Amino acid sequence: MPRRTLLLLVAGVAALLGVLLIVVYVQGIDARARKGQEIVEVLYTRQPITLGTSGAAAQSAGSFELRKVPREALAQGAISTVDPIAGLVALSSIAPGQPVSTSQWGQASNAVGLSIPGSDVAISIQLTDTQRVAGFVSPGSDVAIYITRGGLTNILLPRVKVLAVGSTTASGNSGNRETIPSTVFTLAVSQRDAAKVLLGQSQGTLSFAALSKDSQTSERGRASTADLS
Repeated sequence: MPRRTLLLLVAGVAALLGVLLIVVYVQGIDARARKGQEIVEVLYTRQPITLGTSGAAAQSAGSFELRKVPREALAQGAISTVDPIAGLVALSSIAPGQPVSTSQWGQASNAVGLSIPGSDVAISIQLTDTQRVAGFVSPGSDVAIYITRGGLTNILLPRVKVLAVGSTTASGNSGNRETIPSTVFTLAVSQRDAAKVLLGQSQGTLSFAALSKDSQTSERGRASTADLS
């Protein structure tokens, strides 16, 4: 076989292999994309679940519902049936409209360690990274809670104590810490303020502002779209 013909044959085979590799690569990307877009069913809370409520009791009370979400949007530890938490209890209060995660539940002995000041109650809400001051709030911090809805932003609560944040939960006076979802904040508030926060979360977008002991906040602080001009 002439040398020129041999070189052309080798070049043709190499080109064919290159095309095959590209096809395999593209098919792999497409398969991963389809997997991420796959729709799955996940449990969400329909109504508030109080600290210490068992998964079985919450199910009996109709506190859960199934929602369809893309697989790539699944929260860590998300579940589609109550079976994994049926015998466990809520480690803190859980607001309605939250994905149900195994890390929100544990043994009953772990649910009584959260140190709640005075006559306050503890509630938990889930926020995105920007809504929660990008992770710069820790247990014991004070925050102001803002609500945005209908072209208006105003302070919902001017100063609130944070009991738990990120991947740790302040547990009593023992210094013990329990793992919870990284986007969940547990707050100490009065019963009336708890109702305001839970309603506000369903009616608008909540955001936190970190406070120092000298920070000045007022319930009259607000801004509308007219202030942006």
